[in-house]
Amino acid sequence: MLTVEQNAQGCVSESWAASLPESDSNFLEVFVTRQRASEPVLGEAFVIIGGVWFDVCFAPKGSTILAPPASRSDAPCCLLPTPTLSTARLRLRPFTEADTDAVFAPEATHVMRYWDAPPWHEYAQAERFLARCQQMAQEGSGMRLAIERITGGSFIGWCTFMNWDPTYRSAMLGYCLDETAWGQGFATEAAGALLTWAFDSLDLNRVQSEVDTRNAASDRVLHKLGFLREGTLRENCIVNGEVSDSWVYGLLRRDWAMTQNLRDSNAKHP
Repeated sequence: MLTVEQNAQGCVSESWAASLPESDSNFLEVFVTRQRASEPVLGEAFVIIGGVWFDVCFAPKGSTILAPPASRSDAPCCLLPTPTLSTARLRLRPFTEADTDAVFAPEATHVMRYWDAPPWHEYAQAERFLARCQQMAQEGSGMRLAIERITGGSFIGWCTFMNWDPTYRSAMLGYCLDETAWGQGFATEAAGALLTWAFDSLDLNRVQSEVDTRNAASDRVLHKLGFLREGTLRENCIVNGEVSDSWVYGLLRRDWAMTQNLRDSNAKHP
């Protein structure tokens, strides 16, 4: 039996706690999948207790919920590891607090020209960015990897794999590189390494990415990786009063396989 208690009445998106026997408390992980605030049942989730998967429901404060007896120990795990990857010229690794200075670089204003948020002007913004990287890794919903040159170890940017959905077998890809690393193929190399890991390690079918329509360099990177431009989100971003459109790109597993086969063929027959 699980007793679910809400701290904010009628709002399961706020913090809550599940009461379990003390012996089981170290084995409890809860992942909220959706909520139904307008219905008597406010949400659904699954609970992993000692490695066994149970479906449960959330109800109003003070209600007692019975976990169904049928377990799903064979259910796919949705938590992602955070790998360290290497290419011929680059290393992709988890962020650490020591990266704060590099993330908050003077060049950031120009580098973040096409972001969906204003450039950073406070050191605390870089600290919060790294905290979110750590939170994403702990939640297992995605990862953000620092990119550094193998020769010299200098930090040149990051690559992001996020919004991992094991049900839809989909995720999103993003990247950001320092201006000193532009025009040298580093974005394609780093993103390609992350995609290779993702398609090899996960039951992944689709990766999506979005790019400001003015960002021609990023458009070229995604096409090199095999992404197809699927549409335009009109005026979907307003940053500092400036309205912009975004292109949406999609890469399916079969697209990726075709791109890799073509690359291997070209390598054998230049």
